[in-house]
Amino acid sequence: MMQAVRLVLLVGVIVPIGSAFAQTSKEPPADAPPPIPTLHCDFKSMNSCMAGQPCAADEKIAGMSLPLKVTVDFENSMVGSVDEDGYARADKFDTVAKSADQLIIHGIDGAFGWQLTVHDNSDAASISLMAADASIVGFGTCRNK
Repeated sequence: MMQAVRLVLLVGVIVPIGSAFAQTSKEPPADAPPPIPTLHCDFKSMNSCMAGQPCAADEKIAGMSLPLKVTVDFENSMVGSVDEDGYARADKFDTVAKSADQLIIHGIDGAFGWQLTVHDNSDAASISLMAADASIVGFGTCRNK
């Protein structure tokens, strides 16, 4: 008898909790900010530096054709470009932060860490890719088309 009472009490607690979860809306809250539009970036100036060697600029960087075109898809957390053979290349980004009127996006791709910084009040942007003994830095623009 005591087990039956416990079971009734337990069901009386679980059913309202379960129905509360079932009624939870899957819609985003009404005050959610609009998604950030996709950005299209062109980096016209690039500099590459390797430890113990002079830095190289622009077309002197092996495998780099300018302008470097990069697409930033915030909805899918992806950054895309084209590799030196003309094939599409995409990377997931790890974090987006807003600081000092700039949007800062960064991620890791193999041995490289990378960061893309876009100014809020202009189309100015920079990109950097870093490894322990090398870095590439580019300057250009990003726009939402």
